[in-house]
Amino acid sequence: MKADDLHGLAPAVIATADVDMLRDDGEAYARKLMENGVNVKLKRYMGVPHPFVFMDAALKQAQECIQDSCDALKDAFTRG
Repeated sequence: MKADDLHGLAPAVIATADVDMLRDDGEAYARKLMENGVNVKLKRYMGVPHPFVFMDAALKQAQECIQDSCDALKDAFTRG
């Protein structure tokens, strides 16, 4: 966040949790990347706390985040 120039960074996938004190920081970082021309996929998972991705046995948002992350990796490795 403190860097003046973020141009040229690799594409990013940023997942934030709705009930997380770090949510706004993650989303601000995503906006800064976008402003610097970086391809960013940002998604907020509603109603969940910071460690929600580890709760995939109980939370559909965690299952969705894991699938979204896998899809993004698959896309990144199969492009080009």
